Parts: sequence; C-alpha cells; structure tokens
Amino acid sequence: MTNSISEITDGYDVFFIIGSNTTEAHPIIGNKMKQAIKNGTKAIVIDPRKTELAKMAEYWLPLNSGTEAALVNGLMHIIIKNNWHKKDYIKERCAGFDAIEEIVKNYTPEKVSAFTGLSEDMLYKVAKLYATTEKAGIYYTLGITEHTTGTANVMNLANLAMITGHLGIKNGGINPLRGQNNVQGSCDMSALPNYYPGYQDINNEDKRKLFESKWGVALNPNKGLKIPDMLDKAITGEFKAMYVMGEDPVLTDPDANHVKKALKSLDLLIVQNLFMSEAAKEEDVILPSNCYAEKDGTFTNTERRVQRVRKAVDYPKGCKNEWDILVDIAKQLDVKGFDYEKSEDIIFNEIKETTSQYAGITYERINQDGIQWPCPSEDHPGTPILHIGQC
Repeated sequence: MTNSISEITDGYDVFFIIGSNTTEAHPIIGNKMKQAIKNGTKAIVIDPRKTELAKMAEYWLPLNSGTEAALVNGLMHIIIKNNWHKKDYIKERCAGFDAIEEIVKNYTPEKVSAFTGLSEDMLYKVAKLYATTEKAGIYYTLGITEHTTGTANVMNLANLAMITGHLGIKNGGINPLRGQNNVQGSCDMSALPNYYPGYQDINNEDKRKLFESKWGVALNPNKGLKIPDMLDKAITGEFKAMYVMGEDPVLTDPDANHVKKALKSLDLLIVQNLFMSEAAKEEDVILPSNCYAEKDGTFTNTERRVQRVRKAVDYPKGCKNEWDILVDIAKQLDVKGFDYEKSEDIIFNEIKETTSQYAGITYERINQDGIQWPCPSEDHPGTPILHIGQC
C-alpha cells in the first residue's frame, strides 16, 4: 500500500474498490470502509458480484469478468477527453503520458460498454467522480491480479492514479490488500524471481556483488522463473525439483489439474508446511513447520508496517521453526554461512545491513508499535505515505 490503513476512516472522499470483496477477505479494513461510508465517503465498487460494500456504494459496476483492463483504459479515455486529468502533476512527476494517451484513444465509451457490459452513462459518472475528487484512493486484491491480464490491470491502475494526481498524497494512492499476513514481507525479502531483498534488481552488478560478498557465494545473474513458468517447465521435463514453503499452489493457482500434473512430473517435491495441504499429498518429502503463534520474529503487513511477532506457545514435537529447518538442510549440504541462532541477532540484523528500507528498524523500536518502511536510519520515523513529491 502506498498509504496507511488509518487513513481509511480519516478523510477519504472516494474509495475506488476493484476486485476485492473487502469485508470478507480483509474484515478489519472492510469494517473501516463501512464506517467511512456511513460517515460520508463515497465508494465505487467494481465487481461482478454484489458484495456487502457494493450494496453501500455510490456506484456498483457489475462488469463482465476479465474486462478490468478495458474498463480502466476506458475510464482514462474519458478522463483525458474531458480534461479531468492533472496536467501540471503529469508534467512535473510522470513519464510516458503520451504513450498512455495514444493507447486509450482506442477505448471509446461505446467499445468499453460493449466489452464490460456497463452503460456508457455509468462509465462517465465513475470517471468524473474519481478524477475530480481530490481525496480518492484505489484498493484492489487478487480479484484483478489472478487474471491473464493481471499485470496489465495493476499497471493500468497505477496509470489511472497518476494521471489524476492521486499518488503521493494523504487519502489517495494505490493500495493492494495483501492476500495473507506476511506476503508483503515475503516480497520484501526477495520471494520474487527478479529481485534481491529490498527490490534490488538482480541485473545490477553492484547489488549482486553486495550479496555475493555478504553470503560468500557466486550468484546466478539471470532472472528466475515465476510459478506458472515453473509448472509449465515441470511438465516438459525442463524443471526437476521444487521446494514449496508455506503455500499450496494446488489451491491458489489456476487450473488445479495442471498444477497436480506438474507436481507429479517433478523428480523431487519438498513441501514445508504445518498441515497436510493438497500439494503435500503429491510430495516426496514433507517437513513439518510451526505456525504463527509458535514463532518469534517479524511480519510485514499490507501497509508496509514491520511488526514484532512473539512466540506464545511451544510447537508440537516433530515440528521446527521454518528458518531452523533451512539452517539444518544447509548444514547437511555443507553450505557455509548458515550459523544463525536467533531471528533477531543474526537474521534481522543481516536484513538491516543489506536492505535500505529496513536499515533503521530494530526490535527495540518495534517493541510496541510497528514501523512502516522505508525507514533508512534509526532516527527516521518511518514512511506512512509513499511517493510524496515524486512518482
């Protein structure tokens, strides 16, 4: 999220909610939105289903499934044509506007209405409300990302926020609501195929040398595979082994039969989880790990807030800390540098040293309340709103 959860009940004029059944999937945030709507905030809800928030919305757009990219392009077409875009903001802070303008010329209200099943009148009303309202924020979730056009959907929403000047301000922004409690933290720590921790590009030689020096190994300079690519290449025999940790691709990825076929095609499947997931049923090795109440460390939530997690109960006999399991495997493989003993003393301090967004965060500072990254130094308060003054 570029903005903070606390802003939801503190001044928004408009919520632009797309692909999110917020009250069910994110009930705390959903309840805050309900409170704000009751106090006068208007909601635009874009969802084929009439969700709880859709019933409370100023405008509910039950579009045809899979037409979100066309819809957002169509809204930008209307906004630009009617001069509702923020020209000074675009000139000072954005790049590539001419290319966007050229693309959305083709998304006329007539065409977009035919694609989406929404009336042209509704398209105009929604475009005007979002574009001409100063304090308007976009909220989205997996309902638009788990599509064949998922990447385009996210980029389109970023473009929509920028051409209307809604990025880098309080009560605005682009706010993806993460699907699980530490997805943000996982991405921050490079659970992505093209980044080192802190979104440092693997194609940057200086960054690669930094981590090679820290970890004492030569790193592959090539971008890794995304999950769909892994599954496809497993079926063709190009991808041989997979280590699945804290996830169940059989349930979360599209086409469960395709996923099962891919997992069965692997030479080796290792599943590390606290229960027997659908993926674990296809495993060669299962490693029982602990749950959130049995861990000590940090989680980073959807608003980039790094929070302390404290062990409340002991984990059952036969289970282990997730990082302890990885350390044990590394030692069995005679890999050096995995001499971790405590999550704070070694692991978190290493994160601080290599990841600038986390550099100023300490366990002592987040003992009571979390801190939102980026936090570059220990005298920095954290960053509730991203991109203030620049995009």
